[in-house]
Amino acid sequence: MTSYTPEYLRKLELKSIEEHNKSRFTFLEKVGTGVACPECGKELVESQPGVILTSHPPKKLVHCESCDYKNSILA
Repeated sequence: MTSYTPEYLRKLELKSIEEHNKSRFTFLEKVGTGVACPECGKELVESQPGVILTSHPPKKLVHCESCDYKNSILA
C-alpha cells in the first residue's frame, strides 16, 4: 500500500518561529469596531483584540482612543 500526499501538502512551506510569532501579533493590533463613541463620535476600538468575555450574551471590551471612554459591546 502506498501513501498518498495531496499536491498542496507537498508544496507546503513551513514558517520559522519568528515569522509565526510576528503573524500572531499582527492579529493583536488595533481593531476598529465600526461603532461610534457616544461621547466624541470617534470610532471605538477593541481593548483586548481577540478576547471575548464569557458573559451572556458574549461581549468585547472597547474604548475610545480620543476621549478615553470605556464600555463593552455585544460580540
